[in-house]
Amino acid sequence: GSVASRRPYQGFANISLLEKSTGSNFHSLQGRFERRLSTGLTFITSYTYSHSIDISSGSTGTGGGGIQQNSNLQSERGRSVFDVRHRMVISYSYELPFGAGRRFLGNLHGIPGMLIGGWQFSGISTFATGQAFTPQFSGDGSNTGLSFVRPNRIKDGNLHRGERAPERWIDTTAFVRPTAGTFGNAGRGILTAPGANNTDFSLIKSTKVREKQVVQFRAEMFNIANHPNFLVPVNVVDSLAFGSITRAKDARQIQFGLKYNF
Repeated sequence: GSVASRRPYQGFANISLLEKSTGSNFHSLQGRFERRLSTGLTFITSYTYSHSIDISSGSTGTGGGGIQQNSNLQSERGRSVFDVRHRMVISYSYELPFGAGRRFLGNLHGIPGMLIGGWQFSGISTFATGQAFTPQFSGDGSNTGLSFVRPNRIKDGNLHRGERAPERWIDTTAFVRPTAGTFGNAGRGILTAPGANNTDFSLIKSTKVREKQVVQFRAEMFNIANHPNFLVPVNVVDSLAFGSITRAKDARQIQFGLKYNF
C-alpha cells in the first residue's frame, strides 16, 4: 500500500519529534613527542589511533547516508562520518644559526649582518587515513517516505590501494538495488574516502632596524607540495559518477606578508 495508508496516525503527514534516541562511542590511543633544542630547533609529533561509531552522524550530502530505518536504530550503527583511523601531525620550527648572536657569522654588523641574520622556517605536516562514507540509491525504494535507500552489498566494495584511482575509487559492482519495498543490507560507513597528505610551510625574516623596532617578512605556502587531497567520492549508486572523485581540497597557495613591530 501507499505510505499514507500505513501511517500510524491517519490524516497526518510527517510528524517531527526531537529526542535523545541515538548514541555514539569513541575510543582512541594518543601519543605526543616534543623536543626543544638549544640550537633553535623545535619539533612536535602527535599521533592518534581512533575509532568512532554512532547511529546518525552525517547527512546524505556528506556521505553519511542518513538514517534508513527509524524503527530499528541499532541497524543504523556504523562508522561515524568523521571517523579517521590514523592521524599524524608533525610541526617544526628552526632558527637558522647565522648572524648576530648566532653560531655562524655572529660578528657581522651593519647591512651584511641585517641581511644574513634573523631567518627562521617552520612547517606543519599532516597525514591521515580517509573518513567513512555510505553508498545509497536515490528515491524511495523502500516505500517508507524516505528520499533514499541503501543498496544490497554483495562483496566488500573497497578496492586495494594499488587499484584505486580518482575515476574509480571503489568497486562499484559490489552494490545492487534492493527489492522494491525493502531496505538494503549495506551498513553505514562501510566505505573509506581518500586520506590527507598536506604540508604547510613558512619562511620568516626578522630584521631589527632599531632597539625596539623590527620588520618581519613572511612567505607562507599552504600545501607546498601541491599534493591532491581529494574529498568524498560520489556515493549515489544510481549516478553515472558513482565511486568517482569530483572534488578536492585547495591546491597550493602562496601568500606574502610584511609586518612592522614598534
